[in-house]
Amino acid sequence: MVEKFKQRKLKKRYSAVFIDVTYVPIKFGNKFEKQAVHLVVGVNEQGYQEILAFSIGFTENTAHWSDVLDDLKLRGVEKIKLFVVDGFIGLDKIIKVRFPNASIQKCTIHALRNIKRRAKTGDKNSLVNDVKSLFDLTNLETIKIEQDRLLQKWKLYRTMLKRLFDDEMFFTYIMFPISIHKSIKSTNRIESVNQKIKRLISHK
Repeated sequence: MVEKFKQRKLKKRYSAVFIDVTYVPIKFGNKFEKQAVHLVVGVNEQGYQEILAFSIGFTENTAHWSDVLDDLKLRGVEKIKLFVVDGFIGLDKIIKVRFPNASIQKCTIHALRNIKRRAKTGDKNSLVNDVKSLFDLTNLETIKIEQDRLLQKWKLYRTMLKRLFDDEMFFTYIMFPISIHKSIKSTNRIESVNQKIKRLISHK
């Protein structure tokens, strides 16, 4: 059943594809080891969601993601309008080689978590709230103005913030209708699937 699922034919076009990794315990002999489940969830042109593919490896890596995306093409996928991804380095290049016309949105939630992790204790909440408010804006010109303001306000974190602001893939959502901004700015859709997988495994 698993092999049949993994080899089934897919649709030619998908409106959005969410990709992420979650770690789950897998038994090897008498012990469990955490393994990286590379998961791909697609939303088709009718708005229905389905798990397109998954692959298991010891860690998240570019080789695995390359194989997963190659597999999508082999099973019939020709066009994906939007990829929503976490911050894994190099993933955008892998996507562009295989789906050169696809747009890429990097997860803003991952960006906020990274900022919170790196900020000083007393700055964490205020800094994260400021950047979160930036991601709530829907006009590119207004975003640029707010970015300049935040760079002046948070000079201590200027290098980190500028690197974030210069990455246009965090603001791809601007090109899409406002009504779907919330659903495409993060990988939350796939993370809910990850939680279901973990709950199922925990009951085994």
